[in-house]
Amino acid sequence: MLTPLAKKEASMSYRLSKISCFILAMLTFALTNAAHSLDLGPVQVHGFLSQGYIYSSGNEYLQGSDKGGTFDFSNAAVNFLYRPTNKLFFAGQLISRNFGDAYANEKPIDIDYLFASANIIGSSTDDFTVNLGKIKTTYGIFNNSRNIPFTHVGIISDQTLYSEYDRHMTLYGTGISLDYKHRADIGDFRVIYQNAKISDDKRDALSTYPQIDPDSVTEFDGVDYSVVHFMLSPANTNLEFGYSHGRIDAEKMYILDTIPGVYDRHWSLNAINNIYSARYTTENFTLTAEYMNRVIRNKYRFIPKNIFPYQENDEIRKSDSAYIQGAYRFTYDLEGFVSYHFATEEINGVKNYGAPYNQYRRQWVVGADWDIFENTLLKAEFHMIDGTYDMIKEPGINQNGIDRKWNMFVMQLSYKF
Repeated sequence: MLTPLAKKEASMSYRLSKISCFILAMLTFALTNAAHSLDLGPVQVHGFLSQGYIYSSGNEYLQGSDKGGTFDFSNAAVNFLYRPTNKLFFAGQLISRNFGDAYANEKPIDIDYLFASANIIGSSTDDFTVNLGKIKTTYGIFNNSRNIPFTHVGIISDQTLYSEYDRHMTLYGTGISLDYKHRADIGDFRVIYQNAKISDDKRDALSTYPQIDPDSVTEFDGVDYSVVHFMLSPANTNLEFGYSHGRIDAEKMYILDTIPGVYDRHWSLNAINNIYSARYTTENFTLTAEYMNRVIRNKYRFIPKNIFPYQENDEIRKSDSAYIQGAYRFTYDLEGFVSYHFATEEINGVKNYGAPYNQYRRQWVVGADWDIFENTLLKAEFHMIDGTYDMIKEPGINQNGIDRKWNMFVMQLSYKF
């Protein structure tokens, strides 16, 4: 029978062996794949795939991440671009994604985006484009490109601004995007307006609400999203400033047989996000900072059994979150970064920083990106976390309680063609 020390050593040996196997498998994959992008006449075809590994101590981030780690973190995508004229193009991407057990994040195949883009005005100073279809949602600095590992440093972005669990609610939607750019001697200005339905699948919308059975939802009108996004780049400064104002509206009707005495409940949700962004870039150094103020209002209407009319209850959640990140490129192939994140939340004016520590988070992240080859990228990062706000949502995890302070190690190998 193993002693506690022997069990601990065996567990550590197992984790190290698993990590070593992961690194070896991914490097073998990279060395044996040398495909390039495809150019099929007027249609350009590209794609990427990635495999990640997550290990956490103290808390589960994904199912089993604290028990030797998990490889339940992968993406693969193929996209195309067809440009019949210099004023019109069509673009689309198919994606396969696996990130834990939430329904919305297990997609064997899905349409990531599919839209037509028409350039209405194009000149040396002004540019106006209309996009129509399933479009990428634009807010902050990274949202419309963060699912492609090659477009940003690090692996897991700030989870309050760029949530992985709720990515289906913030990453894309079906609607219209109006994009205007103006270039002047003092700098460049850009404004984007988007209006889209970001989810019409109740299983997607409720995938991180395990207490709600989607089959009990008797009416669902979908989730609508609108955003206005501004970017300003003053001339000769290496600076960018941004502001995004977004609004999410959802209406749901479902039966709650599990609540004694309640016949049904009507739930409406409204969320307003204000995001302020800034970035300073030189040849080897980048400093990025973003702040978000968010207000979420959940309004419930109950019909108690044998009593009429509805009884109402409002819940207002206010949060403030921010991060600052410095990245430095040591060589052409290697870039390192360090970032600090914080977030706090209050519910109906009340802040509770006790267990389960889900109304605040303070977090340091240190990591590096290594371009092994021109088309192969290896990333690694270490998180030191105090609190769990907007970090732990996976259904069915941490059944034995939550730790306030915990760590997380993440690796990802990505390949593009």
